[in-house]
Amino acid sequence: ESSRLHLTLVFLGAVESAIQARLCSVAQTIDLPAFTLVLDRLSGFQGPQIAWLGPSRPPRTLLDLAATLDKNTIGGIDNDRFRPHVSVRRGIGCVATARVEPIEWPVTHFSLLASGDGGQPGAYRELGCWPLERGRPAL
Repeated sequence: ESSRLHLTLVFLGAVESAIQARLCSVAQTIDLPAFTLVLDRLSGFQGPQIAWLGPSRPPRTLLDLAATLDKNTIGGIDNDRFRPHVSVRRGIGCVATARVEPIEWPVTHFSLLASGDGGQPGAYRELGCWPLERGRPAL
């Protein structure tokens, strides 16, 4: 379902409203250029049985955006293990890593999304959206 396609920069899990407000405040200060993400690699996560598309060479701006958001979260994630990807199918067995015809995805903003309600999975809801600067050269 295309309405659910997204790339997770930082996964927060269930958070208190104060933490959500802090992250929104940080998001407003981010000053990075818009960029193009090239999805040219198919792979999968065996545990959760997810097939995904990702970039063979993640743009520096994407990595900087994820790192900026991550350092402002409580738990944080291991950015050395950050694997930018777009989940495209769930409940699939083993997926062999392969190159695919590149898909160019213009990235002009980033959002804070909530999924489900009360700890249960469900539809995504956008809680905030912030633009990336157009026309500014990528780093």
